[in-house]
Amino acid sequence: MNRSLMFLGVLGALLLFVSGCVFVAGWSTYDREVRLRKEIVAKSNSNEAVLDTMVKIIKQKAQIATVGQKQMQEIYGDIVGGRQGGMLFKMVTEEYPDPEKAMSLWKDLMNSVEAERKTFLRDQKAIQDLVAERESLINGFMSRKLLVLFGGDVTSFKRKGHPESKDTPSEYQYVFVTSTLADQMTSVGKEDDVELKLK
Repeated sequence: MNRSLMFLGVLGALLLFVSGCVFVAGWSTYDREVRLRKEIVAKSNSNEAVLDTMVKIIKQKAQIATVGQKQMQEIYGDIVGGRQGGMLFKMVTEEYPDPEKAMSLWKDLMNSVEAERKTFLRDQKAIQDLVAERESLINGFMSRKLLVLFGGDVTSFKRKGHPESKDTPSEYQYVFVTSTLADQMTSVGKEDDVELKLK
């Protein structure tokens, strides 16, 4: 009888210990998933703020008041794609016909835009890293089981506008801005036509 009680006590303590470990692991996994989800959303919002800052820098430093929405989209394509010439240079030189003033403004503008591009690129990479980390968490065998057990969210984030994101709820779509040229190059796997001259 005494041995039976001791055995049941040890078994109970072992079950309590295992249950405690599962609880702590589940709680930790749940908290990690929530943190990653919120960070992805915050970084996406930060990216939008950086893009907005680039617009303001272009408009304010160059004092180009006549920039239309279509022209700004063309400029973004150049800036995000890593090409800093084209349409923006034309607008600066049209607004400031004096070559010295135009070149001075152009250099200052490009330094400012380049600094914002670096911030933008850093945030884009951070978003991709966070999405990859969260995907690893929600698709890991044990962590997925723990998340489901604790009512965690196992919905995958998808890139907004990407074909695979059409059935994904909007709160699980993150913004990843790229240029048309970059999309074409990554889909084909080649980068043949690189234009270095300003038009």
